[in-house]
Amino acid sequence: MKVKIVIIVLIIFSFKMNASEKEKDSLSVSKNFPSLVIELDNYAGILTDVASIYRKNSNHFESYYIMAKKNHSKKDFKEAIEEFESRLKLNPFDIESIMLRGISKDMLKDYKGAITDFSTALNFNSKNSNIYFHRGFSKMRLNSDEEAKEDFSKAIEINSQYADAYFFRGILNLRMENKEDARKDLLKAIELGNDKATAYLTKFIN
Repeated sequence: MKVKIVIIVLIIFSFKMNASEKEKDSLSVSKNFPSLVIELDNYAGILTDVASIYRKNSNHFESYYIMAKKNHSKKDFKEAIEEFESRLKLNPFDIESIMLRGISKDMLKDYKGAITDFSTALNFNSKNSNIYFHRGFSKMRLNSDEEAKEDFSKAIEINSQYADAYFFRGILNLRMENKEDARKDLLKAIELGNDKATAYLTKFIN
């Protein structure tokens, strides 16, 4: 059964690889992989087999992404960082790998390293609300509250429906004793579906 699945996955990957070679655009390929990797996330052995086959035959760009995602799901963030770095050697402009490496660094409490990665990613794409959010979160963990608040505000400016950005900006406003602003942010977070905001609103704001 496992062999059949590996063959099917390889056929799918080969089709995408051929398409990317014609386009000569590796970034167009990476957009197709996240959903497929998520679907196969429980098949750790299969992911390893597919990645190793690609490495033996072509040192394929996407094999590093597959292995990095597998390691990330296992919370092996050091290994994930190594895989993302290998991928970036092949394409130093891959924004997704830079951002995901930053998230892995944040999980290892390397907040300054994470911020550096997020800032680099923003140099390539300054309209990505997720990158601003994650950089704000890392800054928040360093207690750089004013800078973190600016990043959450920028994420909200780009995406007005970003519930988590409202939630964490609300927490920052609580820290800064800006209760009215905190109330507005937490209420908006609740409206957009962030259930955690309710507890903060009830406990800290009369």
